[in-house]
Amino acid sequence: MDNAFAWIPFYESLADRLLAYKDRQEELFDIMDRLRQEIGQPLQYLHLEREDWWSGRRMDPFNVLGVLGRNIKERAALAKTFAEVF
Repeated sequence: MDNAFAWIPFYESLADRLLAYKDRQEELFDIMDRLRQEIGQPLQYLHLEREDWWSGRRMDPFNVLGVLGRNIKERAALAKTFAEVF
């Protein structure tokens, strides 16, 4: 496989694992909030501490995938963390 596309299997696997949370959005929120507290940046932009933004403390799997789509230096480290957690 061309190295330029080596990330595809990771994203496919992560998407499959996140699908298990489609009806467990409160649990997914709690996982992401715990990660935000543990690793800080690059998850601070989500402002999970703001109840006015996250009423019901629910997060869908697309929010998690969106984190990896941001222009962040720590993307590889964050992807590794996601692979371990999910």
